[in-house]
Amino acid sequence: MCRLYVVLLAVVSARLNKWTPHAESDGRLGREQVQRATSPTCFSSTGKACDGKCTGSGPVTCGISSAGVYECGCPAGTCGTSQGDCVTERARVLDGDFRLACEAKPGRYLFQENCHKGEGEVWMTEKGENLPRDEPKTLWKVIIQPDGMVVLSPKQCLDNVLDIYSDAFQNKMVNGTSYHARTMPTDSATVAAFRLEKDNSGHVSLWDLEHRVYLAFGRNGDGVYGEPFTDSNSWLVFDPPLPGDQVEYNVEVDHRLERQTETIVAYAVAGILIITVLCLIVCCVCCGSAAK
Repeated sequence: MCRLYVVLLAVVSARLNKWTPHAESDGRLGREQVQRATSPTCFSSTGKACDGKCTGSGPVTCGISSAGVYECGCPAGTCGTSQGDCVTERARVLDGDFRLACEAKPGRYLFQENCHKGEGEVWMTEKGENLPRDEPKTLWKVIIQPDGMVVLSPKQCLDNVLDIYSDAFQNKMVNGTSYHARTMPTDSATVAAFRLEKDNSGHVSLWDLEHRVYLAFGRNGDGVYGEPFTDSNSWLVFDPPLPGDQVEYNVEVDHRLERQTETIVAYAVAGILIITVLCLIVCCVCCGSAAK
């Protein structure tokens, strides 16, 4: 009987491992091979974490990224996508420069305060601040990745990309995580990628793939943040409008249901493992008692 539960545990573990996909390639590239030249039109890393193995198609291989962590990278001649693939196609840069506002605050535009190597501060222009149409701080390049995801790069600092980062906070009343916008250089397709969405009413939004929040203008002040759901602060207005024949909008997803489903699945898997282990322990105890 004890052996039966051991076999059962092995079967359950194998099934759980089967739910976690693995790629055939399991080599680890050297640091210099992964950290090759990269740009917002061709990322050297997919941004997917790895431990010797990678998912995705193409010559994707696990190696050390510029951030010093193991990520799935792509060799020279290929570009990483946020879907975890290495492809030969480079990203497309849309013609022209774009300003970005939100429906709740017309006339207030996303801008990068500083342009230097490293992180750049991102804000929205002051209310009533009449900057010229060609003010470089408010102009952005829109880059369409091979997998359809969107990357925004400030015109005055084209090596940087718009990024949402998380910031854990703690006070006497509550603990949590807030999300803020910045620009930064990166070799990771996932860090830079936004999903371009449009709802049934025609509202356009950008959903950050890494942290799964929407780019949103602050309700108070001049900050730019990441919010879990859309409203008029995250319904974006591109000036000029994005060319309809060159971009593909995704239907806005109810991410609340998506997160609830993932939570339920995680708890179910954990429950199966706990019950299996408890049964194995009870069986072995009973077998030991019977042997005595």
